[in-house]
Amino acid sequence: RHPRVSGRPRALNYSDVHHLLELIKQRPDWFLDELQHLLKINRFISVHYTTIYNTLGRAGISAMKLHRVAQEHNEDLCIDYMRKMAQYSPDELAFLDEVHKNDKTPQR
Repeated sequence: RHPRVSGRPRALNYSDVHHLLELIKQRPDWFLDELQHLLKINRFISVHYTTIYNTLGRAGISAMKLHRVAQEHNEDLCIDYMRKMAQYSPDELAFLDEVHKNDKTPQR
């Protein structure tokens, strides 16, 4: 038996939500009306900006998180980093996983 689902179906399906999250990952400082426009031209979906806001909230994305990510992003620093890293070949690089990053933990 399938569980009963009540209420209206979601306006955005899994693929649409994934598209939104990818847009935000690329540029976290989008405004809701800009995301609304991108959904309209890229996915041919017309939804109200509150639908986008609520969908992002359900996905765990808050305005505070977006603001923090946008603050941490500095284009000049990114370009400088890319220039410095260009001197190394891929086999000279090692990467660490920072999944457990916590802003409340002091620098180690």
